[in-house]
Amino acid sequence: MSDDSLQIFADEAEDLLELAEQALLNLDDLNNQVDTLDGINDLFRTFHTIKGAAGLFGLDFIVDFTHIVESVLVKVREGGLKVDEEMVSLFLSSRDHLEKLVE
Repeated sequence: MSDDSLQIFADEAEDLLELAEQALLNLDDLNNQVDTLDGINDLFRTFHTIKGAAGLFGLDFIVDFTHIVESVLVKVREGGLKVDEEMVSLFLSSRDHLEKLVE
């Protein structure tokens, strides 16, 4: 894998991480289940896309971490976990950690 390819991955991941942050910040009305589910779906797609691209480059440490976050997001989507302020904070921390892994 070339340095140019890795830089493209990093640039695209940074763009996706910005989208993830925006999706999380849009979860301001946790009582609106439709908007909350849309935000969670956006967040899941973002993490999933980064995980898939990282897998193509053999960046298993990113794949492993995003898989854990995806598992939590799946539980939220299925109704097994409720999104509250603490959960949003956890996802923001996960997004920040993923940003460090990408760097």
